[in-house]
Amino acid sequence: MLRVAPGLLLLLVAACGYPRPTITDDGGDGSDADIACTARTVARDPVTISIMLDRSGSMIDVFPTAASKFAGMRTAVTAAVTRFDDIVAFGGIEFDNSGVPGGCPELVTVAPAMASHVSIDMMMATNPPNASGVLPEALVQASTMLSVDTHPGAKVLWVITDGVPWQCDSTDGTAQSVAALTTGFTNGIATRVVALGPDIPQATLQQLANAGAGGVPGGSAGLGVRATTTAELDTAMHQLVAADIPCVFGVTPAITDAEAPSVIVTLAGTEVPHGPDGWMASPTGLTLVGAACTAFHMRTPGTHDVTVDCR
Repeated sequence: MLRVAPGLLLLLVAACGYPRPTITDDGGDGSDADIACTARTVARDPVTISIMLDRSGSMIDVFPTAASKFAGMRTAVTAAVTRFDDIVAFGGIEFDNSGVPGGCPELVTVAPAMASHVSIDMMMATNPPNASGVLPEALVQASTMLSVDTHPGAKVLWVITDGVPWQCDSTDGTAQSVAALTTGFTNGIATRVVALGPDIPQATLQQLANAGAGGVPGGSAGLGVRATTTAELDTAMHQLVAADIPCVFGVTPAITDAEAPSVIVTLAGTEVPHGPDGWMASPTGLTLVGAACTAFHMRTPGTHDVTVDCR
């Protein structure tokens, strides 16, 4: 019988076009735990986020530790977009009622794109608060624009506003805003709402948030957050990020429980421990949890990539 040396057999397999296995030698005893893991790829589900920004006259009101509500909003939004616009397509939409006949709502927009933080910040810098806010009509137009956006993946609206949702005719537009958000959700667009200051009743805030998440009017399914200080606004932005830029990564092929000890996961080049304060395997990939997820959400753009390799 022909006998082939193990090293020669490996060369023959590689030469015949079969994938060459990854081999590690950790000095083990040859048990299953010492078998090398499979090479894997990591990817995130894409998401496009348009941020609707109230530029009504009341946004010039003083906001604790900021020159105004608008200034505090600009700082918080620019920080969030800058942190994630290398992996998320962000757009911006300022809305108000200019008072020009036929010109309501007046929108200033930046189309969703990667690396858009400079454009969105410039939009806010050159279009300060003006006239009155008109949320329902702005929501209809914003949802329409986002629904035809060609970026792949989920579509989300973040709405930051400081007052009752008035219509162009200066009447209460709460019901019309709920209808617009409900239609948007039906068309695949989820909406989160941040209320700046105390003027929006809590019931109205939750009603808008619920509609944006497909929840029942009296429930609490939606994400509606109130911010009365810059610190609370920073917290609100973190909540929006956690909802729509989760610490979830697709891994191909998936990691089995048996393979987990032979896998090394890194975040920004540093190994993440396997466990409740690091990473956990899922049927389709992995999830960063605890301190690892916090580190990802406080990432520096371009430096906090997740990799999966063999130990």
